[in-house]
Amino acid sequence: MRRPWFAIGSVIAVFAISALSGAIAQAVAGDGVSGLAALVNILDLFVVQILVSMGLIAWSLKSTANIESVRFNDLWAPHAYWRYLGSSILVMLIEIIGFVLLVIPGIIASVFLLFVPFIVIERGTGPIEAIKASFEMVKGNFWGVFLFMLAALAVNIVGMMFFGVGLLLTIPVTVIAIAHLYRTLSSMPNGMQ
Repeated sequence: MRRPWFAIGSVIAVFAISALSGAIAQAVAGDGVSGLAALVNILDLFVVQILVSMGLIAWSLKSTANIESVRFNDLWAPHAYWRYLGSSILVMLIEIIGFVLLVIPGIIASVFLLFVPFIVIERGTGPIEAIKASFEMVKGNFWGVFLFMLAALAVNIVGMMFFGVGLLLTIPVTVIAIAHLYRTLSSMPNGMQ
């Protein structure tokens, strides 16, 4: 990977923002449940964590095009916030229903919905359009995408084995790899453009 220190620094920034927001939410929540604690937890989950996720995806998409042109400010990509939030909630509900239905449907749903966040960020589509586009991209490539997801999971598990420090390298590699796979499949004839 070119610019490994930049990639590691970007992931550290993402982790730091995410962890700080989570820590603040936990500190406010304390031992009890209050209106303020609930509000802070909602803000953490549906604002900060969503914006962090959006930034990481936008950063990875730009990295696949030209890693030399990526900057830290590429981690800030709030332009499709409401569409991304809607698609995240919808994908989560579909996957939960799938896992409740004996796990296998949840795994299948996860494979078919892998590219939804990338489609929303890059194309600015709504949740339903992004789900349809992701399904079309994966439809003829299901087993390849499934094996790719297993490999990415294995790489990140290896990263966790080194006291979690390895994740600083494995997460940018796997996120950029997913973005590259997204770009590859979206350029294929069966991928929706």
